[in-house]
Amino acid sequence: MKFGDVRSIMAPPGPQKKDEKKDSPADQAPAFGASPKDTGVALVIRTAPDQFVIVGSRVVVLSAKARLGTIDEVLIEKGQQAPGRRMNGDETFSGSLFTLDMHRLEVRKVATYTLQ
Repeated sequence: MKFGDVRSIMAPPGPQKKDEKKDSPADQAPAFGASPKDTGVALVIRTAPDQFVIVGSRVVVLSAKARLGTIDEVLIEKGQQAPGRRMNGDETFSGSLFTLDMHRLEVRKVATYTLQ
C-alpha cells in the first residue's frame, strides 16, 4: 500500500542520495504535521483468506504476492450500504493495483487469487 496517487507509483525513480535507504518505511510515513495533500489513510480488514474490505482515501493498493481479482465498490447512502460498480481490466491495471479517491473516503471489497 502506498499513500499518494497513482502518478507517484508510475513515475520513474528520481536521483537518490548515497546515504538514503531505498524503500525505507520511514519514507512512506508522513511526518507529524504534514500537509493534507501529502497524507492518506487506510483500514484493511481480512474477511477470508483471499478477501478483504479496504476503506481509505488517497491510497494506491498494490498486489505483491497475489493478483487482484474482483474489486467491488461499496457505496454508503443515507447510512446504508449499497453495491456500486465492479472494477477490472483498465481500472486495476490488469489486476496489479487500484486507487482510492484523494478527496473522500471510499470502500472496496477485494478478492485476490494466486497464479500457480
